[in-house]
Amino acid sequence: MGPDKEIDYIKLKDDHYGIHFGLYQETKLVSGVSLFINNQEAQFRKFATLQEEQGKGYGSKLLDYVLNEAKNLGVMQEKINSIFIKNLDC
Repeated sequence: MGPDKEIDYIKLKDDHYGIHFGLYQETKLVSGVSLFINNQEAQFRKFATLQEEQGKGYGSKLLDYVLNEAKNLGVMQEKINSIFIKNLDC
């Protein structure tokens, strides 16, 4: 996640264990986050919104949705493990 980085830069070796969510405006991906569940604990990683779409509530809507999904999956504790970066490079 950075405008000058290749997609492999954001890939983690355990990405296949995550549930990956994206919020689309028509066909454009505007926000994304990955959810990793271990027992009853959820960890959010790689949460980002396109710079030109920030401040419009997309990230908040996506995070609300994912938090609800985590609770539906029996998660008792959430951790956000993300660095604030202004760009989503997809």
